[in-house]
Formats: sequence, structure tokens, C-alpha cells
Amino acid sequence: MDDRQMSAQVQVELSSKSVTAALRTKMTIEAQATLREQERKEREQRLATLDNYLLKSTLSEKEKISLRQELAEKESEYNRCKRAKLKKSDFETIKVIGRGGFGEVRLVVKKNTNMVFAMKLMRKKDMIERGQTGHVKAERDILAQTHFTNDWVVKLFYSFQDDETLYLLMEYLGGGDMMTLLIRENIFSHDMARFYTAELLMAIDSIHKLNYIHRDIKPDNILFDNAGHIKLTDFGLCTGFHKDHESTYFDMVERASKLNLADLKTQRFDKDLAHDYKNKKRNLAYSVVGTPDYTAPEVFLQKGYYTECDYWSVGCILFEMLAGYPPFVSDDSVQTCLKIINCTETLQFPDDVEISPDAQDLIKKLVCPKEDRLSNLELIKKHPFFKGFDWDNIFEQAPPYMPKLKSPFDTSNFDEFEMHEEEAEEVEHSGKEKPKDLAFVGYTYKGFLNVVNSPSKKRHASGVTLSQIFSTHIAN
Repeated sequence: MDDRQMSAQVQVELSSKSVTAALRTKMTIEAQATLREQERKEREQRLATLDNYLLKSTLSEKEKISLRQELAEKESEYNRCKRAKLKKSDFETIKVIGRGGFGEVRLVVKKNTNMVFAMKLMRKKDMIERGQTGHVKAERDILAQTHFTNDWVVKLFYSFQDDETLYLLMEYLGGGDMMTLLIRENIFSHDMARFYTAELLMAIDSIHKLNYIHRDIKPDNILFDNAGHIKLTDFGLCTGFHKDHESTYFDMVERASKLNLADLKTQRFDKDLAHDYKNKKRNLAYSVVGTPDYTAPEVFLQKGYYTECDYWSVGCILFEMLAGYPPFVSDDSVQTCLKIINCTETLQFPDDVEISPDAQDLIKKLVCPKEDRLSNLELIKKHPFFKGFDWDNIFEQAPPYMPKLKSPFDTSNFDEFEMHEEEAEEVEHSGKEKPKDLAFVGYTYKGFLNVVNSPSKKRHASGVTLSQIFSTHIAN
């Protein structure tokens, strides 16, 4: 290579680096501007929440002033907290509690504290190769957006990254997920199914009001808190109405299009298939492709969809609560997909399980073509299936399932996973700019509840703490 060729190559490399640096700067500025605006709104909301609480309280004026002063102190502490850089070694892994195609979830403790979290780890390389960067951002965004305002969504406390991995530090909910409970109970009673369907509907409505669609509502993604109430998790397929769809689903549609509806096994559900379904269910949850059992037909067909697709999933889950299996379960995912697309001909109720006429009617109104689907919470509340149900005081009701936990570290409601040797090693940050890092600019986040829930939280003469005020706050 002569001098002119070397000079040209150097210029190309410098030009490429300059473009990358300029793009990163632009993306960083935009991310910071968005974050500042979000933080401003959250500060105003925290102050409004406290003012609203104090207005309704019988606290003395001195106690009210003290609480306002403490909030101001916590805001300053929060600003300092946001400047501190987190790394994986700041947390001690207790146990792996979940593993899937895109990463895993661990129970961890923040060192030098007693703060317990569920840490979700995702490999950057996998996210990029599988076209998941948009979904990763959407998940982080909705978790950050609901950190303080929504008790139907699992709370995000931190998000950060190193050279190879993305980390989400969320509240640990020891009650396990609904799939575990369904496997354990087989079927729910009418009242139990009604209660958790009502909670699920309210949870979904709360994210729809933020202009998000979950798209992946299934028992695996419904967690139970320590009191037995549900929270939504795993927003990896969540969309703000403009992201790309999950390509693996459309591969199934293409394969299903080559089959004939007449080839489907549409006879009444046989018990051997039910047994196989229970055994395979967990393994499907851990795979990259997952299961299409709860996915609406319009999502498969790319015909355009809105919030209606999440209500389809609710109908499928209600069916499973009462029947013991989802409505379109088959020998393989392709047959399930074809059954879903032809739902008007393939939806069948079992003969050997009693499902009330009201429950069947609601399921039919949810598991149907989107133009006919009942997809408005206020209308669903009026359905006979919910006659007499107290929607306004749902958190005051005793849930049908009460987790029995021996300690904050109890993982008895989660499956067992082996700890791989390489999981104990931390990838150090090289400090060098990598092109793949551009995909995750602005990913870092620290939630305000970190400082409110800190071990040094202050208790006033009345016994009231900011933690109690804010932790019981539920957005309308």
C-alpha cells in the first residue's frame, strides 16, 4: 500500500469516527433534553401528590411544613444520586430466577444495604442482531414513565449498561407469576378468575392511557406482589404505536398460510394434549420465539392494530383460568397460529369443565375479530360476568391468592436455574467508543423512590413517612 492509499484510508477512518461522534453527540443532547423534561414533570407531580395528601390529612401545620422540607431535601439527594455511576459489581447475586432467549433475571442485593431487586440482564449483541433495540428502549421508557405514577406496573429503580450488557433493576415480587399459579392450581374458581381478570383489565387500561400497547400479555408476564395483587412486567414487545413487529411471529404466519384450515385438529380438547401443554409451557416461555397462544390475529397478520390486541389476550387468559389451558393450544405453534387467525371457527369450550354462561359470553366478546371485540374498560365493567364486583375498592379487597414468603429473599415461587460460571464474572468497561453503544444512548435511569425508600428514611412525629405517602400513590 503506497502513501496515497494509506492517507485515503486514514481519512475514511477519521471521517467514519467523526460521523459516529457527531451522531452520538446529537443523540445524547436529544436524550438529555427528553430526560430533563420528564424529570421536571415528575418533580411537579411529586409536589402535587404531597400537597394533595396534606390537604386531606389532619396533620398539624408544623408536621406539614416538616414533610415539605423533607421532600425538598430528598429532591437534592436525588440530584446527587443521579450523578453516581452504577456498575454490576455494586450488586451481589443471590439467585437466578428467570432465563430466556434474550437474557436472564436475578435476585440481587445492593451491596452495603439491605435493598433487594430483580436484575434483568440483556446482551447488547443479541438485542442488535435480533432487531430488538427499539423494543429495549420502549421497555425502559415505559418503566421509567410509570416509576412513580402507576402501581399496576413493576417498578424500575435503576437502568445502566456496560460494554456488553444492559441492566434493569426492578422491584422484586416474591409472589411469582400467574403461569406458576395456573400450573399449580390447574383451574381457578369463578370468583378467583373474576378478581384477577378485573385487576388485569385495570392494569392494561393504565398503560393504554399512556399511549402504549403491551402486545405480550400472557401469564408469564403477570407477577404477584407480596399481598397477592398483580403487576405487569416484561415490556420487551411493548410499542408506542410505531415500532416494528416481532419477526418470529410472522415467520409462523407464513408457514401457517401453507396449511388448510381443514387440516387442523379442531376436535374437542383431549387430555393427552393438555398434559403435554403443561409440560411444555415453561420451556416455551424460555425460548426466543416463545408461544403465540395469547397473541391477537391482527398482530400476526400485520393488518394494523391498536389497544384491542391486549384485550384479546385477556380473553385467552380468562379462558385458561377457567378451562386449564389456552383456547387455541395445538401440537405446534404453527397450528396455534392458524387456529387464532380462524378464531370464529376454532374457538371451543370444553365439555368436562363448568364455565358459566356469563364467562363464556365475555370470552367470546374478547376472543373475536378486532372489529367485534369488546375493548373499552368502562363497557367491560358493565358485563354480567362482573355483576356485583367492587371496582372502586379493588385494593381494599383480600386477593384470592396470598403468597406465603419466609423472607425478602424467598424464591420458592420461581423455578430453579443453575448459576453458570461466566455469570459471576463482570465485563469491565473499556472506556472506548463502540458503534453498538449508539443504539443505547440515554438508557441510564435512576428512580426517585430510591432515595425515598433508603434506609435513612425519616419518620415524623405523626408516624407518617414520605415513603408511605408516595409508595401508596396510584395514578388515576
